Amino acid sequence: MKKSKRKALGQHFLISRTILNKIVKTIDPQQEDLIIEIGAGKGALTFPLARKAGKVNYWLDCFGQPI
Repeated sequence: MKKSKRKALGQHFLISRTILNKIVKTIDPQQEDLIIEIGAGKGALTFPLARKAGKVNYWLDCFGQPI
């Protein structure tokens, strides 16, 4: 069976709220911060960061698909 391009790369998307909250707490974004997220996936980390940081920019994934 042929794997999709994404599965062939072994990509896994973070969905654990506990881990996401720990990451955001560790980063401790402030309103004056600009966060640049590359390969934001489904936005699980983007949205919690955006609630705390002044601005979150995201980049395209490695296949050029907009996120």
